[in-house]
Amino acid sequence: MNRLDSTLKRLMYAFGSSVKGKHLRAFLTCNSATRLSNLLRVELATRLGRTGYFGYPYILTVEPTNVCNLQCPLCPTGKGLLGRPHQALTLESYKRVIDEIGAYLYLVNLTNWGEPLLVREIVEMIRYSHEQRIFTAISTNGNYAASLNAKLVDAHLDHMTVAIDGSTQELYEQYRVGGRLDRVADNVSALVAEKKRLGVAHPFIELQFLVFDHNRHDVPEIEALAERLGVDGLLIRAANSPVNEENRRKFYTWNDRKGFCSRFWYTATINSDGGLTPCCNYFDKSDDYGNVFETSFAEAWNGEAYRRNRRAAADRDVDELTSICRSCKVYDTEQQSYPIYTEGSSASTEALDESEPKPPASEA
Repeated sequence: MNRLDSTLKRLMYAFGSSVKGKHLRAFLTCNSATRLSNLLRVELATRLGRTGYFGYPYILTVEPTNVCNLQCPLCPTGKGLLGRPHQALTLESYKRVIDEIGAYLYLVNLTNWGEPLLVREIVEMIRYSHEQRIFTAISTNGNYAASLNAKLVDAHLDHMTVAIDGSTQELYEQYRVGGRLDRVADNVSALVAEKKRLGVAHPFIELQFLVFDHNRHDVPEIEALAERLGVDGLLIRAANSPVNEENRRKFYTWNDRKGFCSRFWYTATINSDGGLTPCCNYFDKSDDYGNVFETSFAEAWNGEAYRRNRRAAADRDVDELTSICRSCKVYDTEQQSYPIYTEGSSASTEALDESEPKPPASEA
């Protein structure tokens, strides 16, 4: 595996930082005077507690769909907790967002509470990001159509995280319910082979192994599997769930700094229906801070909900934050009322009723 990636992860763990290798690659490969100027304005605004009209996020998460082909038991999608209809993002809507703020973005994460590679237009979304010199990353459960592998390389996907939570089907399917380990491994192998055939370094392929009690003994086998598949990186971490606390203390890899969240300034999440939120923990439509398909991004980003919560975060006035923020590990003032799943892992949903329209999907 990539030695630089391993070194960066060790440094990330040692210093409690949430800056990842893909963030550094995005900064180095997609920098511009406009992006750098915006980043500096955002960081200054964060420190000064500015609440509006300071700049735009430089990292953005966009949800291609909130539908998945698996039924992972800790995921809000898998548990049927998503408070919005099943749907897929259109290429036209994606372009609208990128056309407005793409000049300020270093990185777009095409993921959230669904399987992004189910969306028919996902390849064109990746291609459009690349044309705008935006580093593009995807998290997937790996159970996608094999025909996509060559297309993902051709579209210049920069980073791909593949969830693989067991080295045998028996272990794997205990969490990735409905998934096939052999299909995931075949897709990863095909993607690695396509990169070699073309002599390119993209996408950076990272396996992610979520640790639970039932699979924690499998870490050495996963490391060996990663080597056999020839991937570029391996991320081993515990799922962020109250029922997994012992493993979380040993394997959790995020910054556990308490009392302040800078996400209100440097990043945002756009759901597939256009709902704008600070992060993936806001999965109910009633909690949205605005909708970028109903207004401009700038209007929602500088709207009353964002400004109020930025002021509360800057003043460390936890009582004035939304209930979702108060229940986050950063503030930890309320018991979490719903399962929080880790960013960067493909979500899953219960099987859709056959009478319900399905979103546009990739080739079978």
